[in-house]
Amino acid sequence: MYVWYLDEDAGIYAGINDDGKLFIGDMYSWDIMEDTVRNRQYIEDCFIKYTGKSLDYGSRWKARIQDKLNNTDGKIKIGIGHMISAMVRYNFGHEEINAMKIAMETGDFSGIYFCKDC
Repeated sequence: MYVWYLDEDAGIYAGINDDGKLFIGDMYSWDIMEDTVRNRQYIEDCFIKYTGKSLDYGSRWKARIQDKLNNTDGKIKIGIGHMISAMVRYNFGHEEINAMKIAMETGDFSGIYFCKDC
């Protein structure tokens, strides 16, 4: 999969998958379509419409993430939406995802027990 455009705040991704199909969506739903000029334009229009941001902004996502990783306070910033997307991708349950979301939003991880290879 190759991501052309990404808005971390909205959690919207757009690009082309390994099967050569275009996609746009978030962690809950995706539009997948054949790779045509018309569909590429549709993807770009949807990205702008759903994020309110330019294609230039969307295409610079790698630089934004690298900037976050290279911040001066020495901590890596992880977006809540990205963490939830990863948890969905790796088949975490609804209760686990919701508990992590609440913990990340509040900064209180006391209700979560972390274990290796649970």
